[in-house]
Amino acid sequence: MDGEVVGEHSGGYLPFTIDVTAPLGDGAEHELVVDVVDPSDTSYHSRGKQALRRGGIWYTAQSGIWQTVWLERVPVVHVRELRVRPLLDEEQVEVLVEVGAGGSEPEPVPSDRPRPADAPQATVVVLDAGREVARATGPAGRPMRLPLPGPHRWHPDDPFLYDLEVRLGEDRVESYFGMRSVGVAADAHGRPRLMLNGEPILHAAVLDQGYWPKACTRRHPTRRSCTTSSR
Repeated sequence: MDGEVVGEHSGGYLPFTIDVTAPLGDGAEHELVVDVVDPSDTSYHSRGKQALRRGGIWYTAQSGIWQTVWLERVPVVHVRELRVRPLLDEEQVEVLVEVGAGGSEPEPVPSDRPRPADAPQATVVVLDAGREVARATGPAGRPMRLPLPGPHRWHPDDPFLYDLEVRLGEDRVESYFGMRSVGVAADAHGRPRLMLNGEPILHAAVLDQGYWPKACTRRHPTRRSCTTSSR
């Protein structure tokens, strides 16, 4: 802020929040700069096949800020984080509303630990195309389960999402979720399969790049290799 460091974060693919209330309290105009440094293959971090000096099998390094950065004004007591867990077999969705207070970012408290009696109340509403289908109110920081009888299941062929509204005091947050379950189970032949909503689903995850040199899964298979692999 105006050339002075007001916060920092190390890591990738993770969200973070920095409180800039104090330097903005004078009502004057300020300049806020968000800067990112990625050492790529000059550090010990995993970087895949990226390199600052490309060539051979190494790709040109990619870096930058890959998600939206925004400046938001929030009440003193506000929603810091939402944790949404679909429970398809139980036809319920579990929502945990974590609270932020002022500029502090407290460590999450385990859900099985008692909360203060004066914990703020949060209201969670589930909507289907604008129509309310479930509502619950309870202390923030404790999981709330909302029943969804006969839920509309999420599937790649039908990627349906429920809308979610959360109110905590003066703060209001919107989100969404899909009702689905993911796991591994044996199929009719006893082989472990990836399951979506309790049913086997094709997991096409083979990289189109020299996966097996004698089969047709090579990037440019020859007629001879295909013939040989089929014998």
